[in-house]
This record gives sequence, structure tokens and C-alpha cells, in this order.
Amino acid sequence: MNTTVMNNKLDKEMNKSKKLKSIFEKISKAESNLYDIRHKFFNTLSLIKETDNPDLSSIYTEIATTMISLEEKRKELFILIDSKIIPSTVNLLNSAKELKKGVSNYVSLKKENDKKEKERQKAASNNDKDRDQLIQQEIQSGQDQLNNEQVSNEDGVLSFEKERIMNNKYLMLHYIHSELALHASAVELLSKAYTKIFNLFPISHLPEFVKEYDLNLNNNELANFGYDKKNLKRKFNKNHKIIEILE
Repeated sequence: MNTTVMNNKLDKEMNKSKKLKSIFEKISKAESNLYDIRHKFFNTLSLIKETDNPDLSSIYTEIATTMISLEEKRKELFILIDSKIIPSTVNLLNSAKELKKGVSNYVSLKKENDKKEKERQKAASNNDKDRDQLIQQEIQSGQDQLNNEQVSNEDGVLSFEKERIMNNKYLMLHYIHSELALHASAVELLSKAYTKIFNLFPISHLPEFVKEYDLNLNNNELANFGYDKKNLKRKFNKNHKIIEILE
């Protein structure tokens, strides 16, 4: 087992895990801040009341409601990052640290065995057979430990590499899935809001505005401002109140 190569490999993977952790922490913080800012702005938008034109108030409310609902999908995104993605990078980092401890233990055992071998050679040169035999037993015991540690480390680093590959693959897939959920919701919710807003006609309230402010304009003159009564028809809404919409 090449301990230098293994340690270098583990150091590189620890560095990658730290970078991934830092990247997603920044993404999560940015999404969380954006969530707070947009909530604040769209809540403010919903408070704007157009007393002269209720349809405009409806438009503001529709946008605010839609965007606040959409922001809940954004919240799911940074919650996923905080609860799954970042902990996954931390787990990999800790796994690499544990493996480095195993490699370090292997190196210590090997040094200890090498030291005992020198002691044995010294005892043999001094014709100290009892000492020589005792140290040989210690060396054999140490070698057994060394072999076990080597097998454990080699299995561990292979298992770690498999875990790292699959973990990072599914980590990215989870992130992409959450981004897709956010954007799919954006398409769905914004399409509905667009259609609803498109079907509102604030300009139909111009006659009421003329009347309220006692302007000297008739319906024909209002045509110069985009109001054309001929292109309006009356229709009942769900509450059986008459509303005017463009044909």
C-alpha cells in the first residue's frame, strides 16, 4: 500500500469536499436572501390600491400572489441544499479524515515493526537468542496488525471512492431536480398569471374616471384615449355582477 499516494488522494478529495460545501453554502445564502427580498417587495406591491381603477389593483395582487407562491419553491431549493447537499459534503469530508487516521495508524505500525526488526538484528548479533526470539514474536504480531490495517485501509479507500462518486452524482441530480421544480412552477404560475392579467381591461374604467372627476368628455372623445365602447361587450362574472371586457 502506497501511503503517500493514498494520503495525497484523500487530501485532494477533502479539498474538493470543502469547495463543494463552500459553493453550495453561498448558493443557499444567495437564494435565501433573494427569497427574503422578493417576499418583501411583492408584499409591498400587494398593498398598493388603485381606487380609480380596481383592475390595476387586481393586477398588482395577482402578480404579488403568484410571485410569493413561486418563492415557496425557491425556499424548497435552499432547504434541500441545507438539509441534504451540504451535509453530504461534510460526511464525505469526515470519511476522508477517518481514512487518513487509518493510513496514519498503518505508518505508525510499520515504523514500530521496522524499529523492532533493528532490535532483533542487534539481539541476534549479540547472540541473545531469547531476546531475538521474543522480538520475532512481537514482529510477527505487529505484522499481523499491519496486514489487517492494510486490508482495512485499501477496502476503505475503495469504498470511499465508490461512495464519493455516487454521492456527488446524486447530490447534483437532487440540486438539478429542485431547480427544475422551481422553473417548472415559474412557467406554470406565471403563464396563469399572464393569462389572467391579459384578460383584465383597466381601460374600461375610463368612463367612471371621467364621471368622478367631472371631465368634459364623451365616449366618442374617449376613443382618443383608447376607449372604444363599440369594442366592449357586457358579460356576467361568477358573482353575477356586470363587467366590461374587450371583444
